[in-house]
Amino acid sequence: MHNLQLALRFARRELRGGLAGFRVFFFCLVLGSASIAGVQSLSDAFMTGLQDQGQVLLGGDVSVRQIHRPLADKERAFLENRGRISLAMTMRAMVYARDTGGRQLVELKGVDDRWPLFGAPVLTPAQKLSDVLACEDDGVCGAALERSLMERLRVTRGDLISLGTATFRVMAVLDKEPDRVSTGFELGPRLLVSLKGMPATGLVTPDMVKRMFPGATPLKNITANLPFVLAGLRARQLGDRPMVLMAVSTIRAETAGFVPIDEFKSKFNTSPGGAPFNLYDAGTSIGARIGNTEPGDGARFKGRGYIQLTGRSNYRRVGPQIGVDLIADPASANSPSTAGLILAQFLKNVESKVRNALAHNDLLLARKLVNGGSHGFKEFKETFEKGMAILPH
Repeated sequence: MHNLQLALRFARRELRGGLAGFRVFFFCLVLGSASIAGVQSLSDAFMTGLQDQGQVLLGGDVSVRQIHRPLADKERAFLENRGRISLAMTMRAMVYARDTGGRQLVELKGVDDRWPLFGAPVLTPAQKLSDVLACEDDGVCGAALERSLMERLRVTRGDLISLGTATFRVMAVLDKEPDRVSTGFELGPRLLVSLKGMPATGLVTPDMVKRMFPGATPLKNITANLPFVLAGLRARQLGDRPMVLMAVSTIRAETAGFVPIDEFKSKFNTSPGGAPFNLYDAGTSIGARIGNTEPGDGARFKGRGYIQLTGRSNYRRVGPQIGVDLIADPASANSPSTAGLILAQFLKNVESKVRNALAHNDLLLARKLVNGGSHGFKEFKETFEKGMAILPH
């Protein structure tokens, strides 16, 4: 009882000055309450934003990332069986401006045709992303750059930039990237290109391809001809890893020396004592199958190039597709630049079927879709499987 009386006496003395002594206490109380309310409000706004815009911020419902390793075939099949997927590859690289000499470390991102699954990039001038990133007939692909990157490089729309061994054309300003917030820490501005154009940056080098070919294949042949092959693939939007592997493996099966060549005379195209390639002539079963209709067509339209384009019907079909009159000048099919386009166009004509075969790991069907049979399948399969372990993803 005595202690209670003492406490009340002290309290009465403290209150003689009114409530002024409690100002700090009340201020702290108000500040704490406001902070708690503010955090709760911010948390509610954040959760609401995630619910409303989560798919756009992430770029999908689920994001799967691999470091230095692509999705295995079974992993990709698992995801594809559960919905649409989009593939992207990111890396840091140094980009150079061809005309101004400017250079800048960038966050390079290669995207496929399905990206983004949710949302859309904002581009200036406004246009379809597929048009911005498309490759031209000369193999130069488009790119979208952040405005800050364009300013640092001192480039404008239409200028050329170099990335590794590849050349890209500035086609648009990337004002907004839908899934950018989910990418985490970055060291440079964004440079957006097509995933199909990534191999041309130097991810596929002559030394890599050399390891896929027999020891007798000269490295100088690969060094001289690989750029034409990759340029052709880029011009037909086939620069992604599966189609690069398809093209290189086809060359291995058709022309192991990695040069565009004339078809050799053999028992399969020339009868004993007959004129060269007479088994391909008009009136023969093979000639009818490959569309040869005039005397001399067998030798005139024999196999040429990296892919061994054979027969009048193939020369007639592919020529207009690549803008070259192969009927008037069949020998031009051995020009490296033309041969690269022929190979790419031939693959383009059966692209969907080839991609489906590769997705199911049916290399024999993929080979038949190009060759018409299983000729050279052993070499094709060996090269493709080596490339799977050698070429980066």
